[in-house]
Amino acid sequence: MLWKTSAYLRILPLPGKEEVIIYHSLCGNPVVASPDTIKLLDFFRKPQEFEAAVKRGVQPTILELFRRNSFLVPDGNDERTKLHEIAKARRDLATSGGLVTHLRFFSAYCNFACSYCSITHLNQLGHERMISLGSRFPWSTAKLATETFLNLVNAHGHQLVRIRFFGGEPLLDWKVYQQVIEYVEGWVHRPRVEFYLNTNGSLITPEIATFLKTHCIRTIISLDGVEEVHNRFRIYPSGKGTYRSVWAGIELLREAGVELHINITINTANIDHLRETIDLCKEIGAYDVGVEDLCFINCLSSAFMVEVERQKAAIIDAWRYGRQIGISVRGSWTGFRSLSDYTGPINYCAGAGEEICINHEGKVFPCFGIPLPIGTIDRLDECFHHPLYQAMALRVTGNIPDCRGCEIEGPCGGGCAADAFAATHNVSSIAHEKCEMRRAIAKQLLIEQARVSI
Repeated sequence: MLWKTSAYLRILPLPGKEEVIIYHSLCGNPVVASPDTIKLLDFFRKPQEFEAAVKRGVQPTILELFRRNSFLVPDGNDERTKLHEIAKARRDLATSGGLVTHLRFFSAYCNFACSYCSITHLNQLGHERMISLGSRFPWSTAKLATETFLNLVNAHGHQLVRIRFFGGEPLLDWKVYQQVIEYVEGWVHRPRVEFYLNTNGSLITPEIATFLKTHCIRTIISLDGVEEVHNRFRIYPSGKGTYRSVWAGIELLREAGVELHINITINTANIDHLRETIDLCKEIGAYDVGVEDLCFINCLSSAFMVEVERQKAAIIDAWRYGRQIGISVRGSWTGFRSLSDYTGPINYCAGAGEEICINHEGKVFPCFGIPLPIGTIDRLDECFHHPLYQAMALRVTGNIPDCRGCEIEGPCGGGCAADAFAATHNVSSIAHEKCEMRRAIAKQLLIEQARVSI
């Protein structure tokens, strides 16, 4: 069989080094390569048999690695064909609900009035409100959603699933969500369930903290910086800052031994203070720090949004600083994902068909950031035939026209569908404003990680 160097092979120079990084723009699989490796790949620019390379002294294990990473492919092979086949199989599975492994509950209201709150702006985007301020999540709806979800994932044989409590502020509905957790744990025949709680932290009590610890709930607290920075945009309806309430909740979680995960949302108030915020997270013993840019870009005021170049520089610096002081700094931008041997689709997040989001009325949404319902939880099977759900399920590598030819088409997975919807009202499109930043960050992180390994 004749083999050739993939047309999707990309070479990224390492400043000041003779080595380079090679990766596949559809599959990822980054590798630090020597000049001799580049010569070998150049040898295969013209189709060759592996035996010809072995005769030149190349180890068969190297050739197998390059084949597995799709750096070398059969001559005449269309590398996108497999991705199209995966998308077709995914379409069939999506219709039956077989992709779903995540359930997200939306609490309907919040005790904060953060200036940049995405939920407020999402309600301005859709034909129907995703949430109605002041409405509480009824147990009957939560119970039905939980039962329906568990029956679905059991039917499809999933072994690990997630349930996330989200908002608004989910602790305002804590009694209901506590019932959900206890109800799930009472099921004898079910997959392993991981629970996640995204909270502003202000309503934590000793009892809640103990429950979170006892039941191993992954707890993510939103904290935008030290007091004066945090209080710039994260405020109560009265305009009063929320920092001290959040800090009190963090202290209770620490006392109970809950593993802390902190999320920072980049905005104009904290963009120049990320290091001191990371220092603060390190001091309180946080397990890791999430640093994310604001979502739904076309909905937010320039008073909150930071220019792409400043965000890019700040994110890279935060990542470096975290490594320097010994705390993981992560974000959706860290996901340079790989797809060895085209064994499955790469999607940006679980919103691509793997998650269903439920509000207090029992309406189902395909993503918490897209304010268009696809049905109701009591008729969930119909939701999977909805055109919007189908479009989300097929939003995977190789199936997003605007991504074709991008240097990180596969590892990126198309970026955030909610950003794309906010920018274009089309989930099958992309948010071009974010693409430049994601490409630049991906390349810089590859370089940073390679420097450590050499």
